[in-house]
Amino acid sequence: MRKKPIFISYSSEDKDFVSVLVGLLRGLLSNLIRPNPVFQDIDSIRPGQNWYLAIQEAIEGSERLFVFWCIHSKASKVVAREYNLALKLEKLVIPILLDSTPLPAKLRTIQWVDLRSINPHGVDTIRRRHDGGLDMSSLDEHARYLYNCFAPTGLWETYW
Repeated sequence: MRKKPIFISYSSEDKDFVSVLVGLLRGLLSNLIRPNPVFQDIDSIRPGQNWYLAIQEAIEGSERLFVFWCIHSKASKVVAREYNLALKLEKLVIPILLDSTPLPAKLRTIQWVDLRSINPHGVDTIRRRHDGGLDMSSLDEHARYLYNCFAPTGLWETYW
């Protein structure tokens, strides 16, 4: 498996929402980093691979782990295992707040990124078409918002 500098940790219950943000992040980074710099389990683990080992290897090979934090990730043992491994390996762990769920003690002292205004568990500001699909006309607006949200992580300075 090719190493990717960014590992995405999230609850599977938030897969649709997080995947939109990851798609925007990949789009923003696509001109800076080749190949795709973001590891998300749903499209980075090939059929037949050992899921647990693939996750472990991806975290070991990453520079930073973005943990999308909300009520669902708080309840996820997998998310806890991922950020604990990243902390143990002294990776840069960046909590990304999706709702007002308190961070666990290990993450409380780490500067986080606040995406609560998008509020995936309430009113979704990522526009949807009447058929439920994403309104791609709002992509530029969301890409700018995402860029501004991730600017404090040092991600852009690393690759620009």
